[in-house]
Amino acid sequence: TMYKDTSILLGYVSSDDAVSLSDKFPTKAIVAPLNKNPQIIMWNPEKYPTVEKIADLPKDVKVRVFGPAAYLSYLVTEGIISKDQIDGSYKGNPAAWVADGGTSAQQGFASAEPYFYERELAEWSKVVKYQLIEDAGWTAYAAPLAVRAKDFDANKECFKLLVPVVQRATRDFVADPTETNQLILDLVTRYNTGWVYTAGQAKASVETQLKDGIVANSPDGTLGSFDMAKIDAFIPKAVKTYEAEGTKVKAGLTSAEIVTNEFIDPSIKLP
Repeated sequence: TMYKDTSILLGYVSSDDAVSLSDKFPTKAIVAPLNKNPQIIMWNPEKYPTVEKIADLPKDVKVRVFGPAAYLSYLVTEGIISKDQIDGSYKGNPAAWVADGGTSAQQGFASAEPYFYERELAEWSKVVKYQLIEDAGWTAYAAPLAVRAKDFDANKECFKLLVPVVQRATRDFVADPTETNQLILDLVTRYNTGWVYTAGQAKASVETQLKDGIVANSPDGTLGSFDMAKIDAFIPKAVKTYEAEGTKVKAGLTSAEIVTNEFIDPSIKLP
């Protein structure tokens, strides 16, 4: 979309997309509001009391997901799940989970489904357990702001001003999300897409983001910076996964080509 419409300067480009599209649509990310990807695989602890991580799930348990995704290919390649376990029928609602009594595992977001299923889904109202995809080894940054690679140099002066604003906004939001959460709730009502979001979910989302390190300082102690060692370790995994699917990745791709900390203000951090 960014390459079709050049009036778009920045967009969310996850690290895995940055790798997979590096040959045809190269991008460079300038700030990472999320330190970890909030995506999860969750399961019913009553049904699977000894399961602590995705790899512990019995190999006959279906994993209900939206459909093909690189992280699933990675999980299969690494033997964490089998290809036969993947069920691409998930539509984003809890009906199938409730119907099978949590017999299957299911994708979701740490900052959304666990609270909703436990506290607000009357048909369930029980705890779910989960593991972050990140903690299973697929360590892509989920929502960094990125620019088309060819437009990076021309916009450096803009990025010098913008990136610290994004860092401060992230810090200020998690410190007191009240005003922004109210705006989000208002917009959910106005857009009326069918997606349901409540004040309880909004509050729990921020609490979970902090608890699980989804929003957190990088190893360098800075909020919003990229851990270059993490990217360095991720690229070979991603290249292996994508090339096995037949996707052409830029030869010799390096972390410095897809992310940068050039504009990060190191003084901005969570307490």
